[in-house]
Amino acid sequence: SCTDIVSARSTVHNSRSQVRIYVKKPQLAIECDIPTHIQQGSATKCSMTLQNKGAMESLSNKLTVKLPTTIGFQKADKNGTFSNMLREINWTLPSMAAGGSEVYSFTLEGNKIGIGEILVTALVGDEEIVSTKRSNEVIGECMITHKLSRNAVLVGEEVTGTIVLTGK
Repeated sequence: SCTDIVSARSTVHNSRSQVRIYVKKPQLAIECDIPTHIQQGSATKCSMTLQNKGAMESLSNKLTVKLPTTIGFQKADKNGTFSNMLREINWTLPSMAAGGSEVYSFTLEGNKIGIGEILVTALVGDEEIVSTKRSNEVIGECMITHKLSRNAVLVGEEVTGTIVLTGK
């Protein structure tokens, strides 16, 4: 659109003219505060800062956080919505001024023990501007049970046994 044009320069070469158009775009950046470990069954608060480091206002922005199956969603601020089918938290942002920034917070919960990846993406219109991935591990409590081959054991004596590890 015409509002995106910063300057235009025209030159004439061999009876042909050339026009160069320089376009400014918003430059979005994301800083994430998402822990690498989330406790199974516990609420974990997370946040992201979306910044427009460009010299132009950013219109029709969308911010998306895609969650692995190991992590569950509890809530999001600023009208963030969660799609269970897509496993995404979404925010729709009308605009962000050049040089502006905004913090978005959400709460996650560890569903099941495992390793996954959280993908954070910012779009302007339909164009992906920036994305970042965060590896994440859901950790849980476990119980170790040691069963000896016999009841009485002397200090320093070798015995065989079984160690059983079970999740809580």
